Order: sequence, then structure tokens, then C-alpha cells
Amino acid sequence: MSTSIQWGDVATWASTVMMALTLAVLWWQIRAVRRSVQGGTYERICSTMIGIDRFFVDNPQLRPYFYGGKTLDGVTPLEREKLYATAEMLTDFFYDVFHQKDLMPTQTFEPYSRWMRRVYANSPLLKEFVPTGTYDETFVKHLKMGCA
Repeated sequence: MSTSIQWGDVATWASTVMMALTLAVLWWQIRAVRRSVQGGTYERICSTMIGIDRFFVDNPQLRPYFYGGKTLDGVTPLEREKLYATAEMLTDFFYDVFHQKDLMPTQTFEPYSRWMRRVYANSPLLKEFVPTGTYDETFVKHLKMGCA
């Protein structure tokens, strides 16, 4: 009895192996792209945060309105405009971070989230500025989670 090679079976087996290898390579590439996107997102957020830090270093008189609970009582119209512009800048950053959470490395969003909620909770100015209808309700609710 002679055995002959069933080339159809060999081709089926080979194509199954090639499909498995292709899927493994595709999975690896998707993971690499995800890590790259997460790294790029985190780098951009950190760079923006450093810019905000520099802004407050250059404008230390504004810091108490965001970190120290200082109210707008007694500020001049020009100071008020600068404070509102700063509130917008800071809130836009919070908004960006909030909506990039799925693109950030897993362990990095929560510390930013706690910081954003703490700043919001301690700033009468941000509490006045944020609920103006500019930001979506999911984001506003997230910020308010830090308030008592």
C-alpha cells in the first residue's frame, strides 16, 4: 500500500499556520501602535502641564485663585479678565485630559483626575466658570466629584 501526500491537506494546514502567524503579527502591531499613541498622548499632556506650571511661575498673583480658594472680591476689571482667561486655559486643559483618558497609559489618568477635581474643589473661580454651558455634562460631573 502506498501513501501519497494529500496536497490539499498540506495546503489547508499551511494556510491555517500562516493565518495564525498573520494574526499574531497584527496583534503585536496593534499593541505597538497603542503604546505609541499612549506615549504620545501622555507626553503632550505633560508638556502642556509644564506650560501651565510656567504660566503660574510667571503669574504667581493668579495662583491663589486656583489653588488657595481666593475669591474674586475686590479685583479690578482687568484682573477679572485675566483670571477668566486663566480659568478657561486651565479648564480647557482639564477637558482635554478628561477626554484623552482612554488614550493615556492606564495608571496615569487617575492622578491627573484627582488633581483636577482637587483644584476645582478649591477654586471658587473655577466653580463659577465651568458650568457656563461650554463643557459637556459628563466632564462637569467628573470635576464636581471632588467637591463636598
